[in-house]
Amino acid sequence: EATRIRISNLLDQFRASDDEVHTFEANLNNYERAVVHQLSRKMGMTSKSFGKGNQRHVSVCKVKKSSKSLKEKDNVSSLSFSEESKRVLMDLFIHYPPGE
Repeated sequence: EATRIRISNLLDQFRASDDEVHTFEANLNNYERAVVHQLSRKMGMTSKSFGKGNQRHVSVCKVKKSSKSLKEKDNVSSLSFSEESKRVLMDLFIHYPPGE
C-alpha cells in the first residue's frame, strides 16, 4: 500500500541520518500514525504520539546502542523454568509471538 511505502521510506531516511528524533507532521490520520508506530518498532526504533485532535503528531526516536557488548556486562543472569512453566510460555509465544 502507498501509505506504508511512503512512511517506510521516510523512516529509512531518518534511520540513515544523524538525527536522533524525527517528528511527523500533525496531518497524519489514525491509520497513518499506527503504521508509523508499527514500522518504527519493526525497524528497532521507538515512537510516541503527542497532542490532541488535529494537533496530534508522532515522534520517532532511534534506540541508543550500548557501548558494552553482552560479554563485557558483569550482571548477566540466567533463568530456569519448570516443565509446566515452559509449556505455559510456549503456549503464550505461539498465540502472541514476540516482536509482533
